[in-house]
Amino acid sequence: MKTTDEKATTNGKATTMFDDTIAAISTPLGEGGIGIVRVSGPDSIGVCNRVFRGRQSLEETPTHSVNYGKIVDPKAKRVVDEVLVTVMRGPRSYTAEDIVEISGHGGLTALEEILGVVLREGARLAEPGEFTKRAFLNGRMDLSQAEAVIDVIRARTSQGLGVAVAQLQGRLGGAVGQLHAGLLAALAGIEAHVDYPEEDLAPLDGRQILQLIDDAIGGIGRLLETARFGRMVREGLRIAIVGKPNVGKSSLLNALLLEDRAIVTEIPGTTRDLIEENLNLGGFPVVLIDTAGIRETSDAVESIGVKKTRDALRYADLVFLVLDGTGGLAGEDRQLMKDIADLNTMVLINKIDKERAELSRATVMEAEEFQGHWSLMEVSALEGTGLKSLQDAVKEMFIAGEVRPGESAIVSNARQEQSLRAALEELKAAADTIRDGLPLDLASVELRRGIEWLGKVTGDTASEDLLDEIFSRFCLGK
Repeated sequence: MKTTDEKATTNGKATTMFDDTIAAISTPLGEGGIGIVRVSGPDSIGVCNRVFRGRQSLEETPTHSVNYGKIVDPKAKRVVDEVLVTVMRGPRSYTAEDIVEISGHGGLTALEEILGVVLREGARLAEPGEFTKRAFLNGRMDLSQAEAVIDVIRARTSQGLGVAVAQLQGRLGGAVGQLHAGLLAALAGIEAHVDYPEEDLAPLDGRQILQLIDDAIGGIGRLLETARFGRMVREGLRIAIVGKPNVGKSSLLNALLLEDRAIVTEIPGTTRDLIEENLNLGGFPVVLIDTAGIRETSDAVESIGVKKTRDALRYADLVFLVLDGTGGLAGEDRQLMKDIADLNTMVLINKIDKERAELSRATVMEAEEFQGHWSLMEVSALEGTGLKSLQDAVKEMFIAGEVRPGESAIVSNARQEQSLRAALEELKAAADTIRDGLPLDLASVELRRGIEWLGKVTGDTASEDLLDEIFSRFCLGK
């Protein structure tokens, strides 16, 4: 991606001038009513004008206007498609550059023909995510907003979409920006006294510097409290369904999904591998993981399934421990409860529809005594009894004590969380240096590193390699 000098400003930031024009199909490939070829760069209007035949030249049309006409192949001298062409002159566009969007018929052949003539007239094929990368580099959005673009596209539920839209509006970037400004003020105060000791500056107030750092530490801490919620609405709450063989784990999965996804038989050990399925639970994404029954076994294949179950537990946000309600706790149940004692667990007493269901109460009482801090529910996977209450309980657990989309800034991915945690550690070290009575200039080293880590969240201090890695996840036309 080649650039030249800076030009105008967008949102108060200098806008970079790119010296090439890029183009790509921006709509999903396949048949559809409309498909769009997007073109961005210094010659986007000129390139498109050379293949467009309409009432007036695109170079003369006002910005943010839609123009009816035809795309032609100048060499073959034939019409490629009947189109609507939208002209958006920078910086009031997605990339802050001149953009032209050609809306043609949604067939793959038609769009590829349009893209082909545009490329032959001087544009080059865009790299994945290059439109959004230009928007970021041109100051149109910060890095957290750029990441939110792909989250909006990939959102699976209304809650996930809400978080992504809040990010896209700059909520996280704004919160980080306020923290960044306070820390810069603290660093500037320290460095002014270090660099210009001969100047008649007011005495440096260590308490004021410490307060600015402590304020940032508190702000970062509050942001990090949202990370678990942000990750779950983005990736889904991972729920592992575990229990000894033949307690009804697969039946529970099928009942929650309202389809026969897992094989159910009376033969213990039928499930040999993990089965993962997505569920929209009241607007929240959930990943249900049906696991192999945990028991000692000489069967080599079943042993692999048991190992995978134990691995799945390490990454589960919540565990459904399924017990057989037609009898008391078995030795396998007790061992499993010891294995997952420290995990967030809901105990489900299954098969309460059976003739011996009166024994479920004894099972509940014994389970409560064995592991009293877990919540317990009685269900019937076969008849669906208790499943609505179970889903409501999971939903409440999901959002209990957490922020809601649209109400505050939310940390939505691991990269942002890691950068904030690194910043937090540096700032705590800087604060400790000041509290220990050491010279303030010693704290400036840690303070500067904390500011750099904070800047990685919004991209102010992001490396080119990091940017390439992030934008490579995007599709070609975005």
